[in-house]
Amino acid sequence: MAIRVLIIHGEARKANALEDVFNADKMSSVKGVYRKSSDAYSYLMGADINLVVLSEQLDTMSGYEFITKLMKSKPVACLLISDPTINIEIDYPRALDYSIVDTFSTEFKDDGFMFSSRLLIKAKILTKLNISRFQTQIDQINNYKPPKIEPYHGEVVDPEKLESKVSEAEKMKQLRDRTSIRKIRQNQPTELNIHPSRRYDSLVVLGASTGGPRLLVYIVSQLPRNFPPVIIVQHMPKGFVAQFAQRMNDNAQINVKRAEDGDLVLAGNVYIAPGGYHLELDRSGSETYIRITDGPKVNFVKPAVDITLFSAARTHANKVISVILTGMGSDGREGSRIIKNQGGKVIALNEEDSVIYGMNKAVVEAGLADAVEGMDGIVNRIVSFLT
Repeated sequence: MAIRVLIIHGEARKANALEDVFNADKMSSVKGVYRKSSDAYSYLMGADINLVVLSEQLDTMSGYEFITKLMKSKPVACLLISDPTINIEIDYPRALDYSIVDTFSTEFKDDGFMFSSRLLIKAKILTKLNISRFQTQIDQINNYKPPKIEPYHGEVVDPEKLESKVSEAEKMKQLRDRTSIRKIRQNQPTELNIHPSRRYDSLVVLGASTGGPRLLVYIVSQLPRNFPPVIIVQHMPKGFVAQFAQRMNDNAQINVKRAEDGDLVLAGNVYIAPGGYHLELDRSGSETYIRITDGPKVNFVKPAVDITLFSAARTHANKVISVILTGMGSDGREGSRIIKNQGGKVIALNEEDSVIYGMNKAVVEAGLADAVEGMDGIVNRIVSFLT
């Protein structure tokens, strides 16, 4: 059965190019092309569409805002097209919390999009996802409301500090409501203690793509303050990693930040690779630094997990733990192979908790995984390898 596609793009040339890409494939059929978001939304309410393909910025709202609005009325797989040549800062798009939503970064040249065959592959994988599987999660995200925070009587409260009034237990409950793929567990995770003597030489690298943002927030929330340094490579376009890092930091015990060139890698910190750049590690004496590089795409993506893992093997040898999560493709497999050969450890997310069983599947099928864990077992497994 052909994929029924709706395209929403404010630029006529790019909209036409997207239409050509999908109509040229016998397995897809474009049912409509819209310039105005309001017209597209009205059409979608009564149409049978498998996939919505749209740009980052529409006429009256961002593509992320459109997706969030759509998910409250009629959940459908969405693929958001971003341009890596345009540097824009966007508030963290919570639309990516919906695991039936993904992004595709591609340049527009000579009236066409680069890597169009890759675009079609990603679109087909998205449309194969069973939306009913994610309905509970979609409902939780749609119904989520920030808690009401009451200031102490008689105290003048700084609004910027109100968030700190939320208890850790409440934060964990809110986080689980937003992030769990399967039935939410009621007990909050036990804080894990890492002996200080073991924390400095080790390094944990988390790699993810489709379905990763929500899962990463969940995993990082369980890390204790004295945890070894963590590097996150999430396939993301430019523009909103800083907001993603802030959101993760708000729900974590450990410090989280967007990685910057020259950052000293320290225990108690999580560093997220910026969108559109590779993150590499460099060692000088006993200290490790982050290098943000602008090389070519690897495995069709930038940042690439493999690039980070290759450099981690050089700086930390057998003290690296590679954790490969959900996402299409095989990015992270060859980097994990190097880590394994060096004597480090490799963990893969299991199929049950994967939105797309691809990157982790590649690691498992290559025989590289020292452990295959569900989302609730990953932190405990990391700690067992550390100790």
